[in-house]
Amino acid sequence: MSTETGDPPPAAAAPRGEALLVPGTGGLFRSLRHRDFRLVWLGLIPALTGFWIQNIAQGWLAYELTGSASFLGLVAAGSSIPMLFLSLLGGVIADRVNRKRLLVITRSLIAAMAFALATAALAGYVRPWHLLAFAVGSGIAYSFDLPTRQAVIRQLVPPEDLANAVALTSSMIQAAGVAGPALGGVLLGLVGAEGCFYLTAAGHLSLVGVLLFTRIPSATGDHLERSILSNLAEGLDFIRRSEAILLLMVLAAIPSVLGGPYISFLPIFATEVLGQGESGYGWLMAATMVGAVTGSLIIAAVGNTPRKAGFNIGGAVAFGLVLVLFALSSHFYLSLVLLAATGVARSGYATMNNAMVQLATPDEYQGRVMSAYMITWNLQPVGALLMGAAADAVGVQAAVAAAGVLTALAVTALAAAKPVLRSM
Repeated sequence: MSTETGDPPPAAAAPRGEALLVPGTGGLFRSLRHRDFRLVWLGLIPALTGFWIQNIAQGWLAYELTGSASFLGLVAAGSSIPMLFLSLLGGVIADRVNRKRLLVITRSLIAAMAFALATAALAGYVRPWHLLAFAVGSGIAYSFDLPTRQAVIRQLVPPEDLANAVALTSSMIQAAGVAGPALGGVLLGLVGAEGCFYLTAAGHLSLVGVLLFTRIPSATGDHLERSILSNLAEGLDFIRRSEAILLLMVLAAIPSVLGGPYISFLPIFATEVLGQGESGYGWLMAATMVGAVTGSLIIAAVGNTPRKAGFNIGGAVAFGLVLVLFALSSHFYLSLVLLAATGVARSGYATMNNAMVQLATPDEYQGRVMSAYMITWNLQPVGALLMGAAADAVGVQAAVAAAGVLTALAVTALAAAKPVLRSM
């Protein structure tokens, strides 16, 4: 295990040939010039690919065991609801402790839980409550992992490369989502759910190995002299006093709650609406991620455009409208195209929104602000529960179409009511 010095990474400029240059942007992949960010970015490849493979297996197995849309929503909620209660604490801890050590611990715990679930599946002993317990346990670990990872990005690149780093990280997450679902659909038939869960464990352990060679500075600042509760109060007060950050969080929350849960119900679209099997489900997920990679790379390319609000608001409205079209489609290939468009819109606004929040936040508040920002993502289970109940009552197509309409209307209303949001 490498020695943790706590020193910041070197700030020396990379050689010109090390960046892939794009005229007018300074390099589409310019943030990868920084060694430690590059290591973390590359380490996410196996971890996130395994995560998406596990998602395919977990979602399919949950529906196969119960045949219930409501249970699908419950499993989706199980991994995120803990974050609603623990992510703020996770953000405070991320601003106080050695972030590298914390990431190693959380990723190791998630790997251990995935290994246990894989072993239960191999023994033929998986029950619905096992899936729910894994989801809840992972959610607890991610409550500390995700705000820490978000805060680390700000430490590994200079401010001028932050928007690019956020976009490239998002594109890596989505690119793993392209390979993961497609592989998951194939692997379900080849090695079963247990093989998918073992791959998840291996992916997280590989990220742990990369982190051991990464230099991540320890937390500094006078807030370390105060209590955890004082740090939490300071962070919440900072957010309360920042109108820009508050509005960006609301803008992120609306599509997450209203439209975002659609992805948990793709097994139903694959089987009951489009007449496809496991591989069809994987391709539906992959189409979403292909679009999401495209959306993230668009944001990486535009960099520090002065028209950030247009990408943010316009992308959220477009996401809702395209979601309506997907919900009404009964043709598999048309649905793939529409899901790709949905991914472009959703990833575009979400990536730009994330970068805008980080740029508006001082270094010493990064963990706390990003943990509060995570709550906007993790409100999605509330929508998942409601969408699951609506799908059981009126059908999944009607439920998702209504969610898309509400998303577009709510974002438009917020932008009209708050001119400052349009001027950011």
